[in-house]
Amino acid sequence: MQRVQRGFTLIEVLVVVSILGVLAGLISILVVQAGGKRLQMETEMVVKTQLPTAVHRFRDELKKLPPMTMAELGQFPGWSGLSVTGNTTNDCVECLYVALRHKDLTTPLTELAGAKPFGNTDDDIWNKVPEGSDAPEAKEILDAWGNPIAYITKNAYNSPVRLVKADGTEIEVHAAKRPSGVFYNPDGFQIISLGKNGVQDDSSDGDDVENFTREDE
Repeated sequence: MQRVQRGFTLIEVLVVVSILGVLAGLISILVVQAGGKRLQMETEMVVKTQLPTAVHRFRDELKKLPPMTMAELGQFPGWSGLSVTGNTTNDCVECLYVALRHKDLTTPLTELAGAKPFGNTDDDIWNKVPEGSDAPEAKEILDAWGNPIAYITKNAYNSPVRLVKADGTEIEVHAAKRPSGVFYNPDGFQIISLGKNGVQDDSSDGDDVENFTREDE
C-alpha cells in the first residue's frame, strides 16, 4: 500500500510564521535591552568612578580642582599667558579634558584609559592648546549616548553650564540640590550625564548618571 506524503496546510504555515515572528520580536527586545544596559554601565564607570578618581588625583597633586572655565584655564599655574577663547558651550568639560592632561600630573588621565567616547559636539575657538598637553584639539568627555558630560565645581554651583548635545541642541545643566535645598557634594564637584533621554532630571526617578546619590523627595 502506497503511503501518501502529507504537506503543511496553510494554517500550519501561518502558525509557524507567527511563532517565528514572536521569537524574532522577543530577541530584538532583549538585544535592545542589553545594549541599553551596556551604555548605562559604560557611562556609570566614567561618571561615578573614572572621572571622580582623576579629579581627586588632580586636586591631591596640584592642590586645587581642575578648572571649568576658559578664564580659570588661562590663569592656571604652568599655563600662564595661555591664549584661549571659547563659545561658552561645553567649556566645563573641554577645560576638564585639557586640565587632566596637565604636564605636572604624575599620571595624567590614567584613570580614563579606555573611557569612551571622546568627541566634540560644538564649534570651538581655541587659539592655543597648552604647552605640554597631549590634547591635539579641544575635545569633550562624552557619555555613551554621545552627549557631553557636565563638570561643575563648588564655586560655580549657582550658575548653570551650557552644553551642546550630539543632535546640536543646546541645553543648560545646573548643579543638583538635595530636597532640603543644599547642593550635593557641597565641598567638591558634581559630574552629570543627562542619560539616555538627554534631559536633566531633578529627581531620583530620572535616568541621569551622577557622581552622587540622590535622596528621595
